[in-house]
Amino acid sequence: MSDLQACTGSPDTLSDPGDLGGCQNRTPPRDGKLIAAFGNSLRADDGVGGNILDRLEMCGELPENIQLQWNASPANIVDAIISKKYEKVIIVDAVFFNTNPGDWKRFILNGKTAPTICQNTHRSIHSMDLVEILELCSALNIELPEISIYGVQPKEVNFSKKLSVSVQKSIPDVCIAILEDLRK
Repeated sequence: MSDLQACTGSPDTLSDPGDLGGCQNRTPPRDGKLIAAFGNSLRADDGVGGNILDRLEMCGELPENIQLQWNASPANIVDAIISKKYEKVIIVDAVFFNTNPGDWKRFILNGKTAPTICQNTHRSIHSMDLVEILELCSALNIELPEISIYGVQPKEVNFSKKLSVSVQKSIPDVCIAILEDLRK
């Protein structure tokens, strides 16, 4: 039986239904990098991630093999994180970390530190928290790619399509930092 047949065969055609012919142990090589933005462009500074992606795309300086993905929710990136498809995932989001609006921080995660990078003061403003997703991955022993989170302190998250001035001013610096991160 070929590997393809073993992978595509139904469980009742296998001698052991729990055996997928070794397919569960096959991991495609990680290739490429993903930059994902969370947030809601209708909630003022919560849309900063999408604005950063737009700026990066327009600058013409992104290396090859970069995929940009605008996600409204951290839940939309779970597959990218656990698929072993990317060697590096960069996440951009509005994050409350009790500092001045427009201030930003870079959090670098690996599989061993993912659950502890954020405490109650370092949380996403979304209902399904990225930290919870990472904690689940850790509990399930899922190997994670290198993950960097660029969090920008929002000023306003009310209903508006406009970013606050302080958050707008942070965008060029965050873009420069992301481009440097990608070149490493």
